[in-house]
Order: sequence, then C-alpha cells, then structure tokens
Amino acid sequence: MKRLRIGMISFAHSHAFSYYQELAAIENAEVVAIADENRERVQSLIEHGHLSYYEDYRNMLKLPEIDAVIVCSENVNHASMVMESARAGKHVLCEKPLGVGMDEMKIMIELCSKYGVQLMTAFPCRYLPAVMETKRALERGDIGQVVAVKGYIAEQHQWVGMWNPLNPAVEQSWIIRFMSLICFGGCLTVNR
Repeated sequence: MKRLRIGMISFAHSHAFSYYQELAAIENAEVVAIADENRERVQSLIEHGHLSYYEDYRNMLKLPEIDAVIVCSENVNHASMVMESARAGKHVLCEKPLGVGMDEMKIMIELCSKYGVQLMTAFPCRYLPAVMETKRALERGDIGQVVAVKGYIAEQHQWVGMWNPLNPAVEQSWIIRFMSLICFGGCLTVNR
C-alpha cells in the first residue's frame, strides 16, 4: 500500500496537535511538512520532527510529494486554504466548520470536485461507540424527546455550555462542543 504523505496547514485549532500525534502512529501515513504563520506555535514539532516548515502554506502546497492536507486554521481562513489546496491537486481534510457561510461552502465543494480532489470535514465523533449508541437509543425512543443538553468536562471541572432544540438561539454553536464532550466521555442525564 502506498504511504499517504500529508501536509498540515495551520495549528491554530487545538486538534491539530492531536492529528499530528495520531498520524505519527499510522504506518501508511506520514506528515512531511507543516505550514503555520506563527512559527512559535509549531516550534516543538520543527525541532523534534523530520519535516519541512513553511510560514506560507502556499509554498508548502507546491511540494509534489504531498498527497493531502489537513486544514486546522481559524474558521475564517478555511475557505481560502481549502480552495488553494484543491487548485494544487491536494485532497483536503478540513476542521469544522467547513466554511463560515453556505455560499462559501458550496464554492469550496464545487472547486474540489472540479479539480478531482476529495474534501472532508472532520466529524470523528460520529463513529464513537457512545455516540452511536446514543443515536440508536434516540431512534428506538429509549430516551424520548430531547429538550436540552448540558455539558460538563469532569476532568477539567469546566462548564462548556448548553443546547436547547426548542430555542436554537441559545448557544446554537454548542452542538459541536457537545460532540466533543462525548468524545472525551461524559454523562447523559435523562428525565422522562
């Protein structure tokens, strides 16, 4: 099997370091280059890794040996980085959200299709056993109607928010953090 050679664009998102560590453990994958405008943020990787560093991701995209990239930048930069990667012929895994608006995301998808590259948004929690079982329980009606979700990361003793489907204006973006909470464990309390 061919080894997948990966470039990582930006470490602004906290998951970037987790991606890097997990990829290092995969036999058929290799991070060969990283790009981040903030060298200090990735200095430890540069010093200990056998990879190339680029301040400007566009220069990294010129490397013919890179098959795919992972974009972990600030949300507002996802679109430009994904589209430049597509134009360079690189497959893309982009941290969520894919873009900051529907029109922008449609253009990103169309451009990746035009250049024949795969585009994927990172939703790793969907296939965790706890998430899958929760979904099945909801589908069976074991849990009943969800009227609110409240999250707490026990290890960090940190309140992370709430989501109320009856009033989506209440911390609407928290659903993404809810999925992250389930990834790290947590409790689901059901009142019927």
